[in-house]
Amino acid sequence: TFRCKLHLLTRWQPAYSNKRSPEYTRSARSIQQAMVTLLNSVPGEKIIQVSDMKQARGSGNILVTVDIMHADETDQKNRMRQLVRGQLERGSLGSSAVNSQFFSFEEPRAPPIPRACPPEKHRCPGGRCAGRCDGINECLDGSDEHNCPAVGVDVGSLVTSLTPPSCSGDASGPHLCQDGSTYACFCDQKIECPGGEDEDESKCFEGCEPGTVSCDFGTQCIPESQLCDNVADCQDGTDEQGCTTVPPPPSCSGDASGPHLCQDGSTYACFCDQKIECPGGEDEDESKCFEGCEPGTVSCDFGTQCIPESQLCDNVADCQDGTDEQGCTTVPPPPSCSGDASGPHLCQDGSTYACFCDQKIECPGGEDEDESKCFEGCEPGTVSCDFGTQCIPESQLCDNVADCQDGTDEQGCTTVPRKYP
Repeated sequence: TFRCKLHLLTRWQPAYSNKRSPEYTRSARSIQQAMVTLLNSVPGEKIIQVSDMKQARGSGNILVTVDIMHADETDQKNRMRQLVRGQLERGSLGSSAVNSQFFSFEEPRAPPIPRACPPEKHRCPGGRCAGRCDGINECLDGSDEHNCPAVGVDVGSLVTSLTPPSCSGDASGPHLCQDGSTYACFCDQKIECPGGEDEDESKCFEGCEPGTVSCDFGTQCIPESQLCDNVADCQDGTDEQGCTTVPPPPSCSGDASGPHLCQDGSTYACFCDQKIECPGGEDEDESKCFEGCEPGTVSCDFGTQCIPESQLCDNVADCQDGTDEQGCTTVPPPPSCSGDASGPHLCQDGSTYACFCDQKIECPGGEDEDESKCFEGCEPGTVSCDFGTQCIPESQLCDNVADCQDGTDEQGCTTVPRKYP
């Protein structure tokens, strides 16, 4: 049997401490299926199951414990370890994001050799010291009450009552066990009923409260503050395993959002301060940081900095990347426009100024005299020249004077014979 610890880059929620919650069962099933697929090439029969999830110290994510029971004539430990580590370093396991932080792949330590019991006590097969011949079956097999000397009773004493133990703490009890002769403190992490029902995890453990995490033992909760504090608060000591030193978060100033923990689970960064500090760059993700520039401002090529339009091409690098001074061209001063001409305006080429709608084409693309934008038609009593945007009085048509700039008012004229009396 091997025990593997994986760092799941999923934000910890209290629901993950309850093994019957939808969040726990869904994640456990996904990890189990991914591990089965990953280790399929390793010879031998394997049983893989997720045994626990708890909050990873310092990262705020999930530390998953996976037990792998493997039956094969050859030792495949190193191969399985390499397969799992390689997959973690690629950043994904099934549909879950992971990394190799906190990773371990070991054989569980053998249980400690039990200490000798005092002379007046009996050692149960499981190693527990129990009272000998005290009328209470404390060993699962009842061996502490075997071969006991007969005890005399008064003639009138036909019924012997069982004295329940004193239960303290959060243990539920005392209750009578299913054998009908043993009392036990239920859910105190000490198996006292012959059938073990006093510590049935499905009845005892409902998950840890907010601010606490479960030990690998499964039914013990400790405050989060006791993780990796160099004191073994869990009975199985797992609160001091897989600890890493995480540097303190930086001090963020200005509009930067943070500090926050990066997806790698070990780096803190000031988010959206235009300095990439996370290994994956997520602290400067433009889709999350940048909401666009306000009117009258433009964005730098960096993407998340805005400067006033007046600072473009002013010979001062206002953008951190200097792009406000790149690609600049010398634009001649705008002309002076008079009359009803609209302008001056910058042409579409970005380098030419022109007086719009003054019947003089000055823009390279001619948009300064676009008839669809300039000409609204002639007033009553006037006609337009073929040029399209000049109107003259009707009386000036065919009067032998070219009033239209294009001279079309004197074209196509016919001589009408004079009538004499």
